[in-house]
Amino acid sequence: MLNISEDTRKILDAMDNGIILTDPETVVTYVNPAFLKFSGLKEEQLIGKLLRNVRSHSQLHVALENMEPIYNKRRVQDGVESFTSLIPLIENDQLIGGLCVVKEADVLQSLIDEMAEIRRKERYYGEAENSNFTRYMFDKVMGENGGLKDLIETARRIAVSEGSILITGESGVGKEVLAQSIHNSSNRSQGPFIAVNCSAIPEALWESEFFGYATGAFTGAKKEGKMGLFELAQGGTLFLDEVGEIPLTLQSKLLRVLEEGRIRKVGSEKEVSTDVRIIAATNKDLWKLVADGEFRLDLYYRIAVFPMEIPPLRERRQDIPEFIYSTLEEFNRTSHKHIRISQAAIESLQSYDWPGNVRELKNVMEFTCSFQDDEKLITPDDLPKHISAGSYELKMGATLKEMVSQYEKTIVNNYLEQFGDSLAAKKEIAKMLGISLATLYNIINDSK
Repeated sequence: MLNISEDTRKILDAMDNGIILTDPETVVTYVNPAFLKFSGLKEEQLIGKLLRNVRSHSQLHVALENMEPIYNKRRVQDGVESFTSLIPLIENDQLIGGLCVVKEADVLQSLIDEMAEIRRKERYYGEAENSNFTRYMFDKVMGENGGLKDLIETARRIAVSEGSILITGESGVGKEVLAQSIHNSSNRSQGPFIAVNCSAIPEALWESEFFGYATGAFTGAKKEGKMGLFELAQGGTLFLDEVGEIPLTLQSKLLRVLEEGRIRKVGSEKEVSTDVRIIAATNKDLWKLVADGEFRLDLYYRIAVFPMEIPPLRERRQDIPEFIYSTLEEFNRTSHKHIRISQAAIESLQSYDWPGNVRELKNVMEFTCSFQDDEKLITPDDLPKHISAGSYELKMGATLKEMVSQYEKTIVNNYLEQFGDSLAAKKEIAKMLGISLATLYNIINDSK
């Protein structure tokens, strides 16, 4: 005879799956609340009765007769689908009772769907470069004691709010660094940080990338569907870099999501809630885009609850030595060298205008250090020619576009002189400059 202790009964009472215990003749001795709720039966309808008399087509007696368990047997009764495991309970080679574990199909499917969603998230994070990866905090942001002091103090204050943030500034000033720092100091720091370059998403794919798509939404779609960026950022921060590049026809869809906090996957009729904080960034003048009819004014106000502008490096030259020493320290640690830099070289770097901002400064330092021997002291002569000679001479009357183009050519030509013009060298140059190989070739061809 099977007897269960009071402690065991409490455990079984608390389980989500339906539990039935019987004696060796399949007379029911115990049933838990989960099974009663699932079956709609009352305890007195089961206790003391043969199981197959109250649960038609029960196969527990077969499992007990054969002394072999039967796992996940599908059954449909009164329109309700379930999966039942039938297990003989044996002690000292003697059958002492039977156990039925009933799993409702809808509950089981929800668990399967949840696991599939987790796997899809893991797969996405594994494939997406830098997704959910943040490493910057305010105490690591360069310039706290220089030109960025007031900006960082403001950012610390608004980090704990839920309002959207718009970060503006030239390319290379560190907009994503500030965005990560805000995220890591916010109440969402334990949630994901999903960064997306809006200019890199083709207009035709914009909706499916941001909102995802349902199973079988279109020809060629993944059979399991796809999670969108808003879903991936749930409970965290979605960083919209180059937000000014979002096509006007799609801005209204983004605005609707931000206003209503709900998304609808492509190919689905169901709307789901989102809990995402938006941090947007751009190097464009959004006010000019609004005036030109290329950016919605209502969307601007929605994403710019807290507008922040990062000044270019040339306007905070006092921060340059801090960047230099930080980059040098990182290079020495990874290369196991002890390279130093002279005050004269630092002054040369401070006198340069840095149109590429912090990104360019780091590239120049890494480029310079790569050619130095251990214990070398960097002097102005070791710096790239366009740095040591000061800013290149600008053509009077040239447009800004022409001046920027000329600067790009000067930089690329200097790198080509140092590394050579082989394909491998060009790939390395493109990597160091943070541009694609195709962009590098365009600059080279324009200079011919």
